[in-house]
Amino acid sequence: MEEVVSGALQMTERFEALAGQAERMEQRILRRDEQIGLTEQAMALRWPEPCQSGMPASQLLTTRRPEDFDDSLFTILNRVQLCCAKHNCT
Repeated sequence: MEEVVSGALQMTERFEALAGQAERMEQRILRRDEQIGLTEQAMALRWPEPCQSGMPASQLLTTRRPEDFDDSLFTILNRVQLCCAKHNCT
């Protein structure tokens, strides 16, 4: 029982830390050049050769949902992930 309680407390601490990180990401507004840099790095992780992606980095920044009309690090990261999922690059 002590291990279960200890594990639950550790998870709570991790969630609190993650919530703090997410909040900082929401507060950090990215300039357009930073947004492109983030997408270029994401694409480089997925496709070692730039020509393999078949799309420009800016395409990953396409806004499709109303909740994506924000330039915070949190939103840009989610936008890139959603676009990657659509292009089967998960």
